[in-house]
Amino acid sequence: MTTVVLDTNIIVSAIIAGGNPRDVLELAIEGRITIAVTRDILDEIRGVLRRRKFNFSEQAIQAVMREIELVGVLVKPEAAIRAVRQDPDDDKFIECAVTARATCIVSGDSHLLNLQHYGGIAILSPADFLASQRTKQRT
Repeated sequence: MTTVVLDTNIIVSAIIAGGNPRDVLELAIEGRITIAVTRDILDEIRGVLRRRKFNFSEQAIQAVMREIELVGVLVKPEAAIRAVRQDPDDDKFIECAVTARATCIVSGDSHLLNLQHYGGIAILSPADFLASQRTKQRT
């Protein structure tokens, strides 16, 4: 099964706006892909959902976190990686992907997308990831 890392912006967009990010998350809920997460990623998601502009109740945040933990695999990064010079906070997604042996990172963040890949790990937009999944299904 394909293991992927979802950037926080993908998770939040999936919950709030739907669209391609939601379709990516649905693949995990359906068991067609595995999502890898770390404690740092979970903490960042929780923190973003607590922001006033999203107005999530603590109960709603806990429900989201339970869902992510149900469809995700928790990994502990094996090594610190410094790859995203413009935004070192994004390195946590690469560390997670390397540890989980993920095939890709799905992100809407230009700092990550501009890298295009790290080692053998592709960094894709939600639309590009979904297109790659459709191509795999046809073959």
